[in-house]
Amino acid sequence: MDPASTHWQPGGTYQLCASEAHHVRVMRFEPGESIQVVDGCGRAAIVTLTRVDPAGASVLVDEVHQAAPEVRVGLIQALSKNDRDLQAVETCVEIGAASFIPWQADRSIVRWRGERAQKAHQKWVDTAVRATKQSRRADQPAVGPVVTSKQLVDAVAQASERGVLVAVCHEEAPQHLVDVLATRASSLPHQPSTSTPPPEWDVDVMLAVGPEGGISPAEVEALTHAGAVLVSLGSNILRASTAGAVGAVLTRHILGDRT
Repeated sequence: MDPASTHWQPGGTYQLCASEAHHVRVMRFEPGESIQVVDGCGRAAIVTLTRVDPAGASVLVDEVHQAAPEVRVGLIQALSKNDRDLQAVETCVEIGAASFIPWQADRSIVRWRGERAQKAHQKWVDTAVRATKQSRRADQPAVGPVVTSKQLVDAVAQASERGVLVAVCHEEAPQHLVDVLATRASSLPHQPSTSTPPPEWDVDVMLAVGPEGGISPAEVEALTHAGAVLVSLGSNILRASTAGAVGAVLTRHILGDRT
């Protein structure tokens, strides 16, 4: 269903949008079967298929649910080779990450330029959509535009002023992420500010993961000066594809127990 035009009510009959009707046909669902649909904004409905044909699909709404508020975790993921950044996006969506920001870090081997940048960004969006369906989430994670290190530093400074905890994962960090979260737990989730942040920055905690070559000393200095905190994820060095997932699990576990 089109989330922009639906006000789902139990007992109501609605049309699925073209792309989702196609998905229903590909999955070979039949009239009478029960499926879940979501609006991408936190609402989910259990529906019964009433019609499935080449012209489209219709459903009867049985139940409507609103997702409970929870700590929102975002991920700044440096562009990485061999699609390790896409692996991070996929896994973190399934874990529950609320947003993603592609980062053109100083040491990123992969570079997004021109037409390639648009296609690469769309791959991130498509990956997030597929992972959302796979994990049966009711909310669709936001994928922000690619940022340079300078743009990221500016965004971190603004987010820190709003009370967002920006945690940069780094092997030489003096504090473990768990300890930082425990210290900041009483102030998270942060109180909404009077300004409206970009969707990808509408989070309580933003994790940052560097590329294969690591985050440069200049980037570390600039990010911490802007308000970010360096955090460790343990003694082992994790790949770009797994560090964000570990951080997201720890954050949701630690803060989920306190909110």
